Amino acid sequence: MNPLTSQEVARRVRMLMPILMVADETIDVTNQLLLLMDTYPIGGKQIHDANIVATMQIYKITTLFTLNDVDFNRFQSLITIMTLNQLENMM
Repeated sequence: MNPLTSQEVARRVRMLMPILMVADETIDVTNQLLLLMDTYPIGGKQIHDANIVATMQIYKITTLFTLNDVDFNRFQSLITIMTLNQLENMM
């Protein structure tokens, strides 16, 4: 299977935008990220994962669908992690 072109991805995202909420990074998200950094061992590229969790917390998003569930295991007490297998089992 060939990857989608950027134009096709943009078209699909535009179709989904009316039903999705964009969770912007704000000062509240930054402050939450700093709290996570005080609480969990985070280094290097893991900061991106922590920033996702901080954003989820501020916007009260409880479930994260990810193909990289291992990267988020440290945050299991804060969020629900949904894997591809779990999603497929729901369908």
